[in-house]
Amino acid sequence: MANGWPVKTHEEVLAEQLADDEFRREWERLSLARAVALEVMAYRADEGISQRELAARLGLRQPNVARLEAAEHVPSHEMLARLANLLDMEFTISIVPGDREPTRLTKAGVQHRFGNGSARRRLTDHSSPAPKPFPTTRRWRPTSAERVQGWF
Repeated sequence: MANGWPVKTHEEVLAEQLADDEFRREWERLSLARAVALEVMAYRADEGISQRELAARLGLRQPNVARLEAAEHVPSHEMLARLANLLDMEFTISIVPGDREPTRLTKAGVQHRFGNGSARRRLTDHSSPAPKPFPTTRRWRPTSAERVQGWF
């Protein structure tokens, strides 16, 4: 209790809000935006740079970086490609019905579907750990994501 008021955790508050169908729909719609925001903030924290410096690297203005980090708008495919190419980020997006988990492909499975690797895809391996609740992964800087999540 702080000042006589019970303190709720982020998870408790979120669970209460997700009980509302309208909130849940918006939360699910913005899941990609939240995941990208976490990645961008983790990148900035790792590099020790400001939004303005990141904007310069991306060829954007600072308000565009702030908008990405606010996670209130789903980024375009062009923006995801820009982030991937200029910041060496990797995004894996799976679109499946809400009642199903995404299928995890192996390199052999993709070769079966797309030929001898000419599809130029980065794939996850069955031996890798279970996917995060968000559709992005950053294998080379996991501790930063933990630091960024602590900000919320």
